[in-house]
Amino acid sequence: MASRLFAAALLLAPALARTDLEGCTYFDSVVSAASGSYATRVWYLPDSGEVCSFLDCGGGRAPPKTTVPGCPQYEGTGTYSPDFLNLATVPGASVPTTSDAAPATTSAPPSAAAEDEETTSTSTSSPITVFITEPPSTTGSPQTSTVEEDGGVEETNTPPSAAMPTAVAFVGPYLHGPSQLEGEPRYWYRDHFFLTTDKSFLEADALNQVFDSDLMWWNDPLHPDIMQKMIENCLTVAIFSVPETEAHMKEHGAPRRPHGPDMKLVGFARVVTDYVTIAYLTDVFVLRDFQRRGLAGWMMRALKEVLAEWPHLRGMLVMTDNKDTAKLYERELGVVDFDKGPSAGLLVLEMPGRGCKPTPDGH
Repeated sequence: MASRLFAAALLLAPALARTDLEGCTYFDSVVSAASGSYATRVWYLPDSGEVCSFLDCGGGRAPPKTTVPGCPQYEGTGTYSPDFLNLATVPGASVPTTSDAAPATTSAPPSAAAEDEETTSTSTSSPITVFITEPPSTTGSPQTSTVEEDGGVEETNTPPSAAMPTAVAFVGPYLHGPSQLEGEPRYWYRDHFFLTTDKSFLEADALNQVFDSDLMWWNDPLHPDIMQKMIENCLTVAIFSVPETEAHMKEHGAPRRPHGPDMKLVGFARVVTDYVTIAYLTDVFVLRDFQRRGLAGWMMRALKEVLAEWPHLRGMLVMTDNKDTAKLYERELGVVDFDKGPSAGLLVLEMPGRGCKPTPDGH
């Protein structure tokens, strides 16, 4: 683990957790065990470490979530219970049997072997187990990567916050927000825009507004739960228009606020992939009011940077009916005409699905 994990000392029922996210930031934690990976997003106050919300239900500075069981505006049929969360605890943890908050205590850290093990909590009084962790050193440099933008502007990949919480909750497999199978989310910044692979910034309503427009004539709006499923099953890159400058975001990270005039989804692309050998680029758009600003090229270069780290990727399929868009893909991604590439001579076949729409006139 990134930090030494001490014994659990506290159980909190969801009703005791803060749900006001004003001033809060978040920390994503993933624990790998023999039975799978467990992840959660924990909202906390960076100064005190006080937990704001374990469920990432939105509200405050974050948009309300409609796909997370246990949240006030949840629209699905799932239940919020210990069985649903599939709790993971650390061996040797001292856990109260009631849901009342208790003072935190610590004991000797578990052995290295024990840290890789997983046990399941049988407590029915609370679905959340909190572990007290030792914050790691913040003196090291954050992971960075660069994308060269028009004019040689360097974009830096800096997480939204380098601070670490003093309390982390580990819960069921990828329950609290979209899974990031491609690895840790990435961020790139330029004045008044940020680009990210972080799926938690995406909202079904914002995407559906574009899916329901002639800009993406091949799509139809999707139910929020179906949209969430689509997002989780692919790699996404998205561009947001914000008031902040590049310098401000490089220092403070990408802002989190409800979608609106100061937080607008203006560009998007997704890659349907197994994250190993194959990829298919689709649903690419930049809103018309934001075109001809180099945003599409910026997004493609960032995507290429991510894909370049997949050593077993055989290739990516790209389709377009627009010659200018094809030139963009050729320039930024290095794609070639199918008949001139490594698969030249093969037949390209397609099986239309139930969601297939006829190509409109002029396309």
